[in-house]
Amino acid sequence: MSNSTTIKERIGAFREWMRLEGVSAVIVNTADPHLCEYIADHWKLREWLCGFTGSAGTLVVAKTWAGLWTDSRYYIQAAQQLEGTGIDLYKEGLTGVPSIPAALTQKLRQGCKVATDARLFTATRFKQLACQLKENGIDLFHSTGFYRTWANRPAMPSGNIFVHELEYAGETATNKIKAIRQYAEEKGANATLISGLDEIAWVLNLRGGDISYNPVFYAYLVISGNGTSTLYANNSETGRDLGKDERIASHLKESNVRLKDYNDLMDDLADMQADWCYDVNYTNADIDTLLSPKCKVSTTPTMVLKSIKNPTQIKRLQEAQTADGIAMVKAFCWLDQQMANGSKVTELSFANHLDKCRSEQDLYYSLSFNTISGFAHHGAIVHYGVTPETDIELHNGNFLLVDSGGNYLTGTTDITRTVILGGKATLAQKKDYTLVLKGHIALATTPFPEGTTGAQLDTLA
Repeated sequence: MSNSTTIKERIGAFREWMRLEGVSAVIVNTADPHLCEYIADHWKLREWLCGFTGSAGTLVVAKTWAGLWTDSRYYIQAAQQLEGTGIDLYKEGLTGVPSIPAALTQKLRQGCKVATDARLFTATRFKQLACQLKENGIDLFHSTGFYRTWANRPAMPSGNIFVHELEYAGETATNKIKAIRQYAEEKGANATLISGLDEIAWVLNLRGGDISYNPVFYAYLVISGNGTSTLYANNSETGRDLGKDERIASHLKESNVRLKDYNDLMDDLADMQADWCYDVNYTNADIDTLLSPKCKVSTTPTMVLKSIKNPTQIKRLQEAQTADGIAMVKAFCWLDQQMANGSKVTELSFANHLDKCRSEQDLYYSLSFNTISGFAHHGAIVHYGVTPETDIELHNGNFLLVDSGGNYLTGTTDITRTVILGGKATLAQKKDYTLVLKGHIALATTPFPEGTTGAQLDTLA
């Protein structure tokens, strides 16, 4: 059975649920309840439904039409993966491409109902969508019923969680919690909710493996004003119980943090009589609806505190860059030797060898993202992911683009290099490479006023 046939069958089952529920369309966002950019398989409904594997995109399924919206990083990839599925591609950012509300307004009549999972949107974005559709007589409502159509849905992850020791963190979890509690109290709040997985990992000096390449774990953290904090990270459905890990249990006890089941959060929030501090930009719409009447401050200090590195972190980050640089040099030396010997090297075999070189470095524990190894025309595909089906052999006379990185106990790296194989470039290749380099230099050396957007700075590059 072809992939396009499988996709059509899945969309068909999805539409049958819509018919039974009286729903005219469903918006399937790419996110999880923590609004992460990269998500666990449990939340990849959009990918399962349409076959598009990019990290960003929104699928809309109506009764007789479906469309995928994605950005310029994935125009080429999305067109290839949607071929034959009957799903239209909408290239966000291009002139004349309608927004999702505009497209739904064109396709649906007044009185229609559109479903989506509000947990996958910020409150601001969910309200914007609802208002834009309501203006045209279309109702948007929260639903999770359509997940029932997802056959063999992956379970919630329960990856390894470990303590990020003080010799790498440079500051105790106790001190971080104290700073967050003090901020909330100054703003008139007596409880703080933290939903961002990277923030929770930073605050508690814990690391996890629930999401590929990301050292985080699924959890919520409530910091109350009475000295006790609650980490919602256990999961009875998957058998995760951090209390059984003596090192983690001891670590949390030192910071006066108790453990509860991940799925207990909403009931507990409903019962708690508190004045809340939480970041509306990093909290999903479902939680915001519950807490907004009791919200005293709509930001937390965590992102700012996390961005200011202490002396230990700075030193350790330098060590991570050194280790990563050694891995890169070893990989490119190996490539030179293989090419000189006439041995066959492909995009995939080079990526695998680079991954091996990283794994041999001290304090390394995972890649920070899937290694991008793009030769020749594949180097023009943004976020190209080599597979056995797309893999091509490397040869002299063309560019190899390598975008890769690693997670070390000392820090995370991300490095991109473009090299000419064989050492001799044509005039056209030299010109193209130099123009890109000049763009980078122009961007890196330009001072700009506060409030300047990335899109405005892109013109320099």
